[in-house]
Amino acid sequence: MKNTIIKIGFALSLCATVHAQTSVGFTNRAFPATPENGIVITDNAGNPLSGVNFGIGTFMGNVTDFTSVQTGFTSLGTGATPSANPFFIPSETATSLSSSPEDNSSIFVVFFDGADLASSTAAALFEGSGTFIPEDPVLGASIEFGLQDSTILFGDRTTVNVTGVNAPFNGFTNGVALVAVPEPSSLLLGLLGGLSLISRRRR
Repeated sequence: MKNTIIKIGFALSLCATVHAQTSVGFTNRAFPATPENGIVITDNAGNPLSGVNFGIGTFMGNVTDFTSVQTGFTSLGTGATPSANPFFIPSETATSLSSSPEDNSSIFVVFFDGADLASSTAAALFEGSGTFIPEDPVLGASIEFGLQDSTILFGDRTTVNVTGVNAPFNGFTNGVALVAVPEPSSLLLGLLGGLSLISRRRR
């Protein structure tokens, strides 16, 4: 009987350990809900986006362009902003990570327009105001932080006029637009224009 109890206890603790995860939640609002206390994720035209995919993880290297965001970011968990209300991101969009760093490293959040970051053509990257904490082997860990206190590493700051939303969220006017990868034709035109300017100067 005693051995049976020990075995059951061991099995339960093993199951708890296997399922232990780090849950990370973030919000873009702070009270009082004044415009500077909220961040809205928008497209390049400044339109608030709903159902935007995001990843939570770590980042290595320097942010120089879209490719550096794709290659430097390591996703530990994914999620999507609410499709019903694109104007704010409540902490209910918390995502559970399969694992988390044990070195109190910074939390990074990347928003992207595709199914995943690798296949996306536009993105915005934040260095979160919080850090990962070592998770309990049984209970995992729970982390909350605010985007409004985070650092925007990649993304265009924009002004958003949010209307038709019930208070207190209708006051948000600050936004971060996803930055798109330049079209190949645009890059080619820019290159040709530069070469043309150089040839004119030489003449």
